[in-house]
Formats: sequence, structure tokens, C-alpha cells
Amino acid sequence: EGNEPGVTVTGMTVTTDNDEGIDIKSEDVKIIDNVVQNPDSTGIQATSSDLIGAEDIKIADNKIFDADDGIGVNNVNEIEVVDNRVEDGDEDGIRVRGGDNVEIKGNVLENNGDGGFAEGIQIVEDDVDDTASYEIIDNTIKGHTGTGIDVAGGEAHEIRDNTVEDNNFVGVEVQTDDNDITGNQINNNGEFEEESEEFFSGMLIQDAEDNVVTGNTLDQNFAHGIQFFDAALEEQETVENNDITLRDAETFEEIFTPAESDGLTANLAAGDATADDAGNQLG
Repeated sequence: EGNEPGVTVTGMTVTTDNDEGIDIKSEDVKIIDNVVQNPDSTGIQATSSDLIGAEDIKIADNKIFDADDGIGVNNVNEIEVVDNRVEDGDEDGIRVRGGDNVEIKGNVLENNGDGGFAEGIQIVEDDVDDTASYEIIDNTIKGHTGTGIDVAGGEAHEIRDNTVEDNNFVGVEVQTDDNDITGNQINNNGEFEEESEEFFSGMLIQDAEDNVVTGNTLDQNFAHGIQFFDAALEEQETVENNDITLRDAETFEEIFTPAESDGLTANLAAGDATADDAGNQLG
């Protein structure tokens, strides 16, 4: 456990079948370039509460294999989770339950979900303050049994330049307001389940408003390219310059919304396309 302030843990190999691999419960701790294998719970976890205070934490360049959750962040302010690799776990690659000023950048998360439904990055709704903002940038998220990136808590997150591919459910799901969702590569996500098809899409904006959705590439996802569910398109800030190719263009839509809107601008779709009054290219 990393319970002393100012500690750096580096160059270790932690192989255990008990609890967490590395458990951080103090300030100014750096966990860098370690290997964690087969923990019974989370690979690397940082936790803050009324009794223990973890903040100003850096978790970087670690490799985590066969954990439950790969990296867990629990109510921690000022934490960097950067350039880690998490593979073959039972549950989520990175799970955040509260805290603010969280940077999740440059991580590679692959093939997690041996224990069932698992997400690449999950921001848990009930545990995150409504005003918390995170950076989710330049991560590679592949082969999860659930959603690639699921943002259900906080607001005004930056979700940028991520590669999200080959996940079984939605590529990127956002259930909060005021986010900047820009420049992501979202490809080949979604496995067909007839009873759940309305919730599948490359990107799902659910019960949210004032989001900026620009410059994303969505290729061969099931079902829709971008879907607005309980979220009117006209309530978004901007939806423009997205490049969308459907897996099943005869059945589904590049951009699916329950409301008409002026908010679409220059979104591109493959195949025979028509331009609407706002200049959209939609099949």
C-alpha cells in the first residue's frame, strides 16, 4: 500500500491473488513503471475519504494484467492516469468514482471483461460531483464486453482523440452536459441483440445537452452512427463535421434523433447522400 506521503513506487512486479495490487491512500504519491498481475480486486487503486486523503497522484507507465478493475479512482482530486496498459481483466479498464481534475490520457485498454459486462473507461454517475471535469484524451480502447467510454457523471469533460474499436456495446456513451467530444476514431463497435438495439450506436448522447460533437470518425458501428436518446439535437451546442459510415445503412441512420433540429452542420456520410437545408451530407 502507498500510505506515506511523497512516495514513489517504481520498477516493481506485484503478483498477488489478494485484494488490490497497489492501494494508494495518501498525498503526492507516484506509481510509475510497475507490473501488476492477478490481483483479486483492482490492479492499482487510489482512494480518498473523510478518514484518508489521496490527492496529487500520478499513475503512469504501468502494466496491469488479469485484475478485476485495472485502475480505480475513488474521490481523488488532482490525479494523472497516463500511459498505462490494462489487459485481460474481469471488469472495467479504468473506473472513476468521484474526484475532480482527473486526467486519463494515453492509456491502452484491451480485452477486459472476462467476468461479464465491462467498460474501457467508466465515469460512475452517483459517485461523481455534478461539477467535476475530466480529460479523457488519446486513449486506445479495444475489445471490451461493454461500452468503450461511458461518461455518466460530472460535466464539461474533454473527450478527445481517443481510438475506440471492437467493443461489444456502444463506442462512446455520454450522459452529462457541456462536453467537448472531438476527433475520436470510433469503429466497429456493437454486437447485435434484438431486444437492445435502440441503445446501440457508435456514439450515444443520452439525456444530455450543450455538448460539442465535432470531427469524429465513426465507421462500421451498429446500429446508428450517432444517436440522441432522450436528448434533443437542438439542445446540443454543435454537431458538425463528423464522418460516418454505417455497417447497415439500409436499416439505420447516420445521425438518429427524436427531434428535428437546425444543429447539424456538414456531417459526412458514406454512400448516396442528400444535403438538407443546413448543408448536411446524410444518406
